[in-house]
Amino acid sequence: MVAEPEATSSPLQQQQRQQQQQLPTLTSDSTCTYHGHSINLHVGLTHDSCLLFDPSDVSLVRKTITGLVGTNGAGKSSLAKVLASKQIPNFPQASLSIQYVSSHEAYAFDEAEFGNMKPREYMASIAQEKIVSLSRQIEQLERKLETGDPEVDVEDMAVELAELYDKQEELETLSDIQIQKTIEQLGFDRFLDKPVSQLSCGWRYKCRLVAAFTSRPDILIIDEPSFLDQTSTDWLIEKTKDAALHGNTMVLIISHKEVLLEKLCDRIWYINSANHKLSMYHCGYESFKATHQADMDHAAKTIDAFDSKMKSAESSLKTIRTQLDKREANLKQKTTQNADKRFIKGKNKEAKQKADKSAASKLKQLKHDVSDLEEIKHQAQRERTKQLKLEGTCSSGTLALFQEVSFRYDERDPLMFQYMDARIDATDRILLKGANGAGKSTFLKLALGELEPTEGSITRNVQALYFPQTSLIEMTIQHGNETALDYLWQKDKNLTQAAARHHLGFFGIPNVALRKIYSLSAGQRVRLWLAQQQLGGKLPSLLILDEVSENLDVDTKNSLLEVLNSFVGSTIVVSHDEDFCTQFQPSQIWTIEDCGRLRVEFPSY
Repeated sequence: MVAEPEATSSPLQQQQRQQQQQLPTLTSDSTCTYHGHSINLHVGLTHDSCLLFDPSDVSLVRKTITGLVGTNGAGKSSLAKVLASKQIPNFPQASLSIQYVSSHEAYAFDEAEFGNMKPREYMASIAQEKIVSLSRQIEQLERKLETGDPEVDVEDMAVELAELYDKQEELETLSDIQIQKTIEQLGFDRFLDKPVSQLSCGWRYKCRLVAAFTSRPDILIIDEPSFLDQTSTDWLIEKTKDAALHGNTMVLIISHKEVLLEKLCDRIWYINSANHKLSMYHCGYESFKATHQADMDHAAKTIDAFDSKMKSAESSLKTIRTQLDKREANLKQKTTQNADKRFIKGKNKEAKQKADKSAASKLKQLKHDVSDLEEIKHQAQRERTKQLKLEGTCSSGTLALFQEVSFRYDERDPLMFQYMDARIDATDRILLKGANGAGKSTFLKLALGELEPTEGSITRNVQALYFPQTSLIEMTIQHGNETALDYLWQKDKNLTQAAARHHLGFFGIPNVALRKIYSLSAGQRVRLWLAQQQLGGKLPSLLILDEVSENLDVDTKNSLLEVLNSFVGSTIVVSHDEDFCTQFQPSQIWTIEDCGRLRVEFPSY
């Protein structure tokens, strides 16, 4: 009998599942061992026939927090997804529970399964899944005990059963208490009656985090914590530390936020995409940076010293040959008619043999040094991140004028904004701030005309390039199975393949042209999105970036900051990234406050 497809499985959901199943490929010798307090991995990865990193040895340890760092596209999320899938050979399937939390997957809740759930219901459902899983493990162990198998170690199994019962009882007793406590801490109570699908990116992500923490997994993977305001970030730090220290959890966190990494991590995994190597450092983030930089500097000095040695050796060999030629010429001059020519030839031959022996010895040593140097050069390879380029045009006057604007999405909802006045001029550089759910993204949509005010008026005169905070997940859902070239062709059907590759090169991603979008890292997708937006058409007079820095590596983020601080035109930036906000140089800081009012500050530099 052929099984009927699930009634709730839409084409979109099928596409999402298909992309989730197409994981990177493990190298043939990949394996792992579990020792109760730690899991040791020997793992290498390829994706779309491209090597991400060679087989390497790393480990996760209970009660510790490990940071996974590297440039965009190095393979961080790929490694996290493979680990979460439990597909590494010898992975203890039943013994270890894993929660994988990605900011973009948190936004793309499967509508049939989670979208209509209320936040509390969703949080509790994840904990219930863990309780059910524990019940199955308990049943399996009890059946083994009942068989009376002499090979079964009854004492060890009894200890394991007791631990499982304790975990189950703890979850059943404390999960509701923990959820209620977190709801109060984060101010979730005002959103409890809304379906998860109607929450902002920040609140969806917090909903997913609460569910993960509440289920008390053995391994917790947090991939690019995003969209979190300062209060929520402080809560994340506290909960992550508590999960490691008191929850006995192995935590792996992927992030480009240096402040967050330094506050959280006890150890670092680093993927160097230049030499395809995964390394482990038993220290915090700042110590890792210092150690890694020292290693790079030492390697650079070694390479310089070798180059100097090579030049010296070449000079020495040249000198030997010159002296030999002079000796031969002098001997010929001193030769008389009656001299023994055989004696002279013998002396010359002896001198040549000594010179050749000396040269051979030096060359042998140099070849040995070259072999050692090749390994040093391999280790010392550094990633080279191409600078971002965004072109704009300078306008004049007022681009958008808000007059006594009030707004609500539904007449049953309270007003989000009340009698707001605001003006965006042609040369403004604005940092837009506010707590999660304050209405930052709504304000931007009002400015662009995607929404209209409930009361008041908005005058607009703007050509904008707008990066919504949902850009990347929408790109993946709608175009995930397309290549980067396909994505560009949607904007310009006349674009040749050569021209498309050339255009992608300007945004630092020439090698991803034929790769599927779902296989790209978030940072690579940001570059691809910008590449499509800057393909032909009018140049923008206003650049609006809503949480664009959340998925960018340090070098790309610094490059974006240079673009923003010198952009020809007006800019509005929304970001909760402390590193990013510190380096951005706005002419105005706008804060949307809880009362729905806009507070404007003019920083002095």
